[in-house]
Amino acid sequence: MFKRSSRLNTSQFKEVFNFGKTIRTPFSLIKYKDNTLSFSRYAVVVSKKIAKKAVERNYLKRKFTHALQERCQALPKADYVFILNSSVKDIQYNDLLTSLTKIDL
Repeated sequence: MFKRSSRLNTSQFKEVFNFGKTIRTPFSLIKYKDNTLSFSRYAVVVSKKIAKKAVERNYLKRKFTHALQERCQALPKADYVFILNSSVKDIQYNDLLTSLTKIDL
């Protein structure tokens, strides 16, 4: 889990979601917006369409967040919202790590 200062609150989330730039990857949709801080802030979203049970959604968020923590230094400083799609359920952890390093912003 990210520290509290590295997470987006509701108003920041809405701002990134509504006004941010979008990138599509095989496992997610990434919305991002530059910030003036010296660090990045993140939010991870898993829809009920992807996983019906909260336990499954939380597992996917934890798996993705852990991979993101390992690779977050490679991303530029900005606010990010990662909206995961159904392919993240089947992806292996190592494949998730390599796909996070290939993101071009």
